[in-house]
Amino acid sequence: MSGQQGEPAVPGSAREQKHEPVGTLTRLSDGREFPVGFGCLRIGRQRRSDLKLSERSVSRHHADICHDSGRYVLYDHTKDATWVNGSLIGTARTLENGDTVKIGAVEFRFELKSAVREGGGGADPTGGA
Repeated sequence: MSGQQGEPAVPGSAREQKHEPVGTLTRLSDGREFPVGFGCLRIGRQRRSDLKLSERSVSRHHADICHDSGRYVLYDHTKDATWVNGSLIGTARTLENGDTVKIGAVEFRFELKSAVREGGGGADPTGGA
């Protein structure tokens, strides 16, 4: 019987899965949740953004949140309109559970929630393959 001690794990089986916290952004103004997942989430006004924000204070490609080696990193592409816990982040900042993230004038709470993940690694934060 597969899955017993001493036998190899079958890809996609319960033994191959692992629990790992997944990042979620919750918009403070209305409580809407946006999953970040285990790759990169592109945030901005562009149509191709994963999280589209129509507010004028948000740049076309404002920021990315990328999962990398078990942590989430917020990358700012504006240099002057991305904040975490009231502090301007500069280029990049690792996010912690409960952080308040401000993209332009839009505020979110970053939270880690339990999820099951099958195989795969972190995303390339530079946008490469």
